[in-house]
Amino acid sequence: MDVVPPSEENHFEPVYKDGKIYARGAGDMKAGDAIMITLMKEVFMANFTDKKISLILTTDEEIGGENGAKKIVEL
Repeated sequence: MDVVPPSEENHFEPVYKDGKIYARGAGDMKAGDAIMITLMKEVFMANFTDKKISLILTTDEEIGGENGAKKIVEL
């Protein structure tokens, strides 16, 4: 998930180039996260498996993250 602050003042303004739109967050992980959450719900509701399954999402993906991905790996 994208938590990096914008590097430019107009960072959130879309750019139109060659018939395509380019914008911050246009192709980030949020859609993938929503799909994974939906799939986890479907697996749970369908009693698809008797195994324990976990989905871990963290907004602290940057190297050196104090309480995000680094902390999870250390556990």
